Amino acid sequence: MEKEVLIVVKAYPNPSRSLIEASCVVGISRDGQFIRLYPIPFRQLEFQERFRKYQWIKLQVETPRTDRRPESFRPQLNTMKVLGKPLSTHRNWKPRRDVIMPLCSNSLCDIQDAQKTDRTSIGLFRPAEILDFDWEPEKPPHWTPAELDRLRQEDMFLPSPENILEKIPYTFRYRFRCEGCRNKEPHYMKIVDWELGMLFRRMQQECSTIEEALAKVRQKWFGDLCGPDKDTHFFVGNMGAHPTSFLILGVFWPPVQQESPQMSLF
Repeated sequence: MEKEVLIVVKAYPNPSRSLIEASCVVGISRDGQFIRLYPIPFRQLEFQERFRKYQWIKLQVETPRTDRRPESFRPQLNTMKVLGKPLSTHRNWKPRRDVIMPLCSNSLCDIQDAQKTDRTSIGLFRPAEILDFDWEPEKPPHWTPAELDRLRQEDMFLPSPENILEKIPYTFRYRFRCEGCRNKEPHYMKIVDWELGMLFRRMQQECSTIEEALAKVRQKWFGDLCGPDKDTHFFVGNMGAHPTSFLILGVFWPPVQQESPQMSLF
């Protein structure tokens, strides 16, 4: 079947058994539904196929054999076409809001409840309070020998990436409360956004110490993306093998919408 999809999230790649490496990509279909595309070997795609966030693509998809989550589809990579430029940020990101916000849930707790009733596996919500952004070292900090073997394999149909995928040696997390939170303790969730991994790698190269690099990452992902001038939302998705466990796939951070003088009169 053919789908047109607005890309909203790209997760950091992982070593793949069938491909060299693969990413999970989440978007929104033309009929207003979340869709998960996996696997996508993004760094092995031709340049004209390397879509960006908030860009529409068109492709053929099929129902995967093993992934029974309702939003999941397997892409047919040779059919993929990029449609136009990314949606603009004009008028407080209105072109992006118009597609994304109709899918917003009241809370993470509501999304977790929906998973139990109808197997919902992707959601969007606005956290009521974002308390912290922190990290801990990955164990192990490097790829295992088996993972390296996958990254060094040859693919018959796709070119190999220019360099071997670097493992991010830290796990980053947000601590937050959602609206009407039913958890006694704040939620504490891992972030798998590709943009976060790429920012860490860039800061690691630019900064003189790892502590400085991590502080720069925190400033961007906590101080900026979650600042008081941002209307911060989290995209979340669960793991196929552990359907009740959710991860933060990405952040939607348009500016806070200012109330117009005319509206304030009423």
